[in-house]
Amino acid sequence: MDQIKANPIQKENIKESDANTNQQQVIQQQREQEFNPQQSGQMHLQNKKLYKPNFIFCEDNNNMEKLLKTYPHLKTLKEAEDQDFEKIEDAKAYIIRSNTDDDIHKAIKYGVWCSTPPNNEMLDKAFEEAEEKNIPIYLFFSVVKSGQFVGIAKLKSGLQDKNFAFWWQHSKWRGCFDVEWVFVKDIVYKQFENLVNKEDKPVNRSKDGTEIDWKSTGLPMIQKYKEDKSSKSIFNQFQIFDQREQFQRWRYDPKNQFPQIKIKNEKKIFDYFFA
Repeated sequence: MDQIKANPIQKENIKESDANTNQQQVIQQQREQEFNPQQSGQMHLQNKKLYKPNFIFCEDNNNMEKLLKTYPHLKTLKEAEDQDFEKIEDAKAYIIRSNTDDDIHKAIKYGVWCSTPPNNEMLDKAFEEAEEKNIPIYLFFSVVKSGQFVGIAKLKSGLQDKNFAFWWQHSKWRGCFDVEWVFVKDIVYKQFENLVNKEDKPVNRSKDGTEIDWKSTGLPMIQKYKEDKSSKSIFNQFQIFDQREQFQRWRYDPKNQFPQIKIKNEKKIFDYFFA
């Protein structure tokens, strides 16, 4: 009996179908690996709890009252307005440089932070030393290539035995610190151009984890934040980051259902990110 020859178009459809199936399998494997350390080889996840807080969002991120109602832990932003930082005679201070605005967004929402293994070890040791001296540790946050600082937070814990599940590159970060936000505001580097780090280099050019002197650099930076009356901050773009967080959570678990976020001034926000 003659063999039936497949139509070339059918062959192409079969190949395309197989390719789509393979692609779906790869995506599913990646999802499983993110949360299955035995399959992915990420053995550090076996020994650490996976911290997956529920998704929360504020409908009006430009309204401080609504922000504080949604994120009660951000009451420290109001408290900082009346604090006399000059009374702090000694403190530790470090420059923190994030690769993405998304991670700053989640650090503010959920009060957590994580860095590279060397920086985590350094900050953990610094926290122990600060606890012994009863002094605070301030972290000055910037996003790589942003040309500005975006906020200041206090380090409130040593390195904890848990992994926050929703960093933009989840599997890259190990462990977790608690942070308490003091200021959330965009201030351009130029405002700090006369300040240097402990390596005597401009503070604006500091690498992630660089220590700065409290009296000569940290305190003047905090004072600048307190005096600045600008309302520009990452809060202005929180809605788009909330949507991106929803997508990220869905990517890890497609069964997740989220409320619809209505974005105000959507074109302006997208212009901000993709200009």
